Amino acid sequence: GNPAHRAILTSTDWKGANATLRTSTDSGATWTTRLLPSGTKLGRVAMDRDNSARLVYLPYNAKTPYTSADSGASWTQRADLGG
Repeated sequence: GNPAHRAILTSTDWKGANATLRTSTDSGATWTTRLLPSGTKLGRVAMDRDNSARLVYLPYNAKTPYTSADSGASWTQRADLGG
């Protein structure tokens, strides 16, 4: 993977509401803000080490993750990956 690629989650309050994803391809020198699926809160995000455009996002207290193939520009809920 490319160590210059980064992804972080941010929120506007302590309860995790209004969460956004920020991605960088230049070790954090610049960031792109992406919206997360509507109604979701902070959680966990993972980036594919071989393809940084592929992300997995699991909202707080959720059992069903979302995936993105375009750096978080769009999301698909994946019940087949939930547990």
